[in-house]
Amino acid sequence: MWPRILLFISPLVLGVVPAAHASPVAFTETLQNESQTFADVLPCRESLGDYDTTITYNAVFHVTSGFDVPASPIPLYHLTGTSTGRFVAVPRDFSQPTFTGRFTVAFDENRNTESFTTKVTSSWRGTGTDGSAITFHEVVHLSVSASGATLEFDKPTC
Repeated sequence: MWPRILLFISPLVLGVVPAAHASPVAFTETLQNESQTFADVLPCRESLGDYDTTITYNAVFHVTSGFDVPASPIPLYHLTGTSTGRFVAVPRDFSQPTFTGRFTVAFDENRNTESFTTKVTSSWRGTGTDGSAITFHEVVHLSVSASGATLEFDKPTC
């Protein structure tokens, strides 16, 4: 789905999460006027076929990591971020409308010696060249407890 904007986060995080037993590290990254293009169907309008979508956005990410926990091979961390910007979705079938609009994606992730939790919320709103509208909201959540119990859901709404 469209929260693919988060794909560029992994290299950021992997580059700042220090080895276990290191002193805590806090890191903030601010991005301005970034751009990505991807191919996909439009959420809530899949029947329109494939679109090439370009997003232009500003983002801020914050990582706190590396608390000294001798029994843990993976450092504890907290990661949070927000991206907001504009999109242009151009249909591969030119008989379909082009959509322009705004989006916001927010996420957070936490890991400690007992559990792991991550959540992403995504909201998109746009207008087609034919006057039609697209509105999409999604919440994705994953929690894993110390016992290994997992709670996960993906709730898209149109």
